[in-house]
Amino acid sequence: MRQMPVSKAGSAGAARQKRTKASRRKSRVRTELAIVRALERLLTKRGFEGLGVNAVAETAGVSKELIYRYFGGLEGLILAWVEERDYWSIRRIDAAQQELGASADAKSMMRQSLKTFLRDLRSKPQIQEIRRWEIHSRSPLARRIARRREEAGQRFISRVPKEPPHDVAAIYGILQAGLCYLVLRSTVLQSYSGVSIRSASGWKRFEAAIDDILDAVFK
Repeated sequence: MRQMPVSKAGSAGAARQKRTKASRRKSRVRTELAIVRALERLLTKRGFEGLGVNAVAETAGVSKELIYRYFGGLEGLILAWVEERDYWSIRRIDAAQQELGASADAKSMMRQSLKTFLRDLRSKPQIQEIRRWEIHSRSPLARRIARRREEAGQRFISRVPKEPPHDVAAIYGILQAGLCYLVLRSTVLQSYSGVSIRSASGWKRFEAAIDDILDAVFK
């Protein structure tokens, strides 16, 4: 069947509609970015307890309705932000695995993960604030964040080659938890076990200790 030619007016209308949709997408991206940045500023200044939809909206310069529209509310915003910024996310675990390659052994995978986790957490005071809040909170949101992080952690451990008789999951868990504790305590302590947790040289010693421990275990 012969197709009817598209009129100039129809073509112009379709082009305008396409430009309008693209403009709306860009506007939404800019607004979402402003909201996320506002969340980070509030976390840095006030801590987790200082968060609220009204405070985030005011800081971002948007109406709180947009937070509900784009993120489903404060809880959805926090979850989306943690998923993007936290080391323990499915996306980042998959990216790290791809970088190392399928042939990496247990020691290499654990070494890379522990050191990357340490540097990542040290560089993100907002994530540190979330971690501190999680320790004492019994809220559903804290459980959801912890559950997502645990799912990512188990995804990583499931890919680490087994090294009998060593319990890879338990060894990694102890080391990762210890590093997390050191970072969280660095805001109130100058040193731990005589090693500085406020200087680059101190953290280099802890990274060297990671190497020593893994070399001793996986000979």
